[in-house]
Amino acid sequence: MCLLQAVRIRRFRQKTEGAGAFTTGMEERDYFKEDILENAISQRQRERKERRELQRNKKNLQNQKARIAAEKAKRRRRILLAALVALVIAAIFVGRSVYKIMELQREKREAQARLEEIQHKIELMEEELTRITSDDYVEQQARSHLKMIFPGETLYIIVPRSSGSQQNPVPSNTTNNTNNAAGN
Repeated sequence: MCLLQAVRIRRFRQKTEGAGAFTTGMEERDYFKEDILENAISQRQRERKERRELQRNKKNLQNQKARIAAEKAKRRRRILLAALVALVIAAIFVGRSVYKIMELQREKREAQARLEEIQHKIELMEEELTRITSDDYVEQQARSHLKMIFPGETLYIIVPRSSGSQQNPVPSNTTNNTNNAAGN
C-alpha cells in the first residue's frame, strides 16, 4: 500500500466514524473505487488538457515559424528589390557616364580632324608664302599683271581680234627703270 492510499483510508474512516455509522469493508472498497475512478477521470481530463495545450502550442509554434518564414521571405524580397533598384540606378549612372565618354571621344576625334585640316592649310599657306616671296614669282607676277620688263627687253602686247577689223600688233619699247620687277 502506498502513502496516498493510506491517507485516503484514514480520511474515509474519519468521515464515517464522525457520523457514527458502521461501515463494512465493501463500502470502503466502493468508496476507494469511486475515488480511484474520479482520480483516473481527472487524470485523463488533465492529460487531454495537456494534449490540447501541446497541440495549441504546436500550432502556435508552426504559425510562428510560418510567420518568421514569411517575414524572412518578405525581407529577402525587399532586399532583392532594393538591390535591383540600386543596380538599375547604377546602370543609369554608368550608362550616362559611358555615353558622355563616347560623346567626348567623338568631339575629340572631330577636333583632331579640324586640327589636322588647319595644320594642312597652314602648311599650304607657308608653301605659298615661300613661293610668293621668291624672286621668280615676283618677277612672273610683275611681267604678267603689271606688264613690267627689264631694261633692254621689248614688250609685245597681243590684242584679241575683233569681228570687224584687223589690227596689227604694235611693238612697245618701253623701259621703266624705276619699276624693275627683279631689281636688276
